Amino acid sequence: ELWRIKRDAARAEYNRLFRKQKPTDDIEKRLQIILKEEPKACEAHRFVYQDPTWEALLLGLSKNGGSAVLVNDEFDQFISGHMARHLSVLNSGWSGMDLSVDRKTSGSLTVANPRITCLFQAQPTAFQRFMEKQGKQARGNGFLARVLLAQPVSTQGYRFEGDERRFGPELNCFYERCKTLLNRRERRLLKFAPQAQQEWYNTFNIYEGNSRDGGPNANIRDFASKAPEQIARIAALLHAFETDDSDEISSETLSASINLVEWYRMQFIQMVMQNDPVTEYQSDLNLLSGWITSAILKNHGLPL
Repeated sequence: ELWRIKRDAARAEYNRLFRKQKPTDDIEKRLQIILKEEPKACEAHRFVYQDPTWEALLLGLSKNGGSAVLVNDEFDQFISGHMARHLSVLNSGWSGMDLSVDRKTSGSLTVANPRITCLFQAQPTAFQRFMEKQGKQARGNGFLARVLLAQPVSTQGYRFEGDERRFGPELNCFYERCKTLLNRRERRLLKFAPQAQQEWYNTFNIYEGNSRDGGPNANIRDFASKAPEQIARIAALLHAFETDDSDEISSETLSASINLVEWYRMQFIQMVMQNDPVTEYQSDLNLLSGWITSAILKNHGLPL
């Protein structure tokens, strides 16, 4: 507002001198200075995208600190959109690899150490169509191994209006903690406590050993190859969300993360492998072996 007042006053003075045919050199110089001082409009930081082109996603990452979230509650829209044709970009972003694009008009663009989160919601029929049409490709390029699939129990028939129990104080505490963390700009470097580090190694070795031919992970080696890293990431998220006074991830937090990823492993088997030509006998063996593996992981990798 102040800049516009200065500009308008300088313009009025210039017009007054011009009409009187008086020298305008000084006011022209002053007006040029004022015009150069025009304040730039602040661009709103954008982190949430629905269906961007991958070039637009990289541009947004470069402008907003390397972070972005893809959110789409219509999975059909995503799989028929731009990003579904560039899943390799999401794979590279998941791994934290530099992302680059060469553009004809404005030159190349590189985003170092990107952080991309994806949240997709799909009806069972939509996910099934995706698996039938693009499932082999999505597994082959590692996309499905990098996402955590979940098919929760339906709440239809229990979503009553006016039921205050649906929204307890715990949810408000969760929201407040999210707001606190979003307002922080400094990064934290987390590490496992010594005991937790050894337990993570044990977990890694269990997943690796179970990926042998005939093992419980033999048919889901893609998921198993990423599971230890998923465990480490989830443990870091749980620790960062709950703890401010320590940068060491405890064994208790790691154990919670191991249990979560084991649950996601079973979800992967149920959702991705349901049409795989595996005999019912082998499927039963996988479920039994999965239960035994889960029990061993809960016991910190020790024999039962």
